[in-house]
Amino acid sequence: MQIHIFSFRCRFDFLTAGSIVGWAVNRWVLKPNHIGGAFTQGYLNDVICLPLFLPIILLVQRLLKFRENDNPPRAWEIVQHAIIFSIVFEVILPRYPELFRTTADPLDAVAYLAGGLGAWPIWHSRGVSFAIRKWLSQAATVRALRRARLMRIG
Repeated sequence: MQIHIFSFRCRFDFLTAGSIVGWAVNRWVLKPNHIGGAFTQGYLNDVICLPLFLPIILLVQRLLKFRENDNPPRAWEIVQHAIIFSIVFEVILPRYPELFRTTADPLDAVAYLAGGLGAWPIWHSRGVSFAIRKWLSQAATVRALRRARLMRIG
């Protein structure tokens, strides 16, 4: 009996879709109505940044053959991308205020990392539960086939 290994695909990732919805709600509902205070005004988008963009980045890396598998992101990949996002958005872009409307805030870097590390167990638990469901489904099919064969014999 073969158990299929979980394949991480960003186009089916509910965290990416949920992050898009979360961003839209924050942009058009929470921020304009001043709901949620400083968190929604300054950090919610940063928290959902890695759950939104990391699966897409990993898909592009896979298509360009920089990544060898479709597994969920490893912890070091999450930390690596949190560092990259922090350098780009908190160090480099604030130096060009005429081009980018951003400010350097060290708590944004913490929010990037918190969002990515918060998504990590969810991305990985889905792989385990998928494999278990697949195995149970196959086992149930085998049992059903055995019962049908016994009914024909008896």
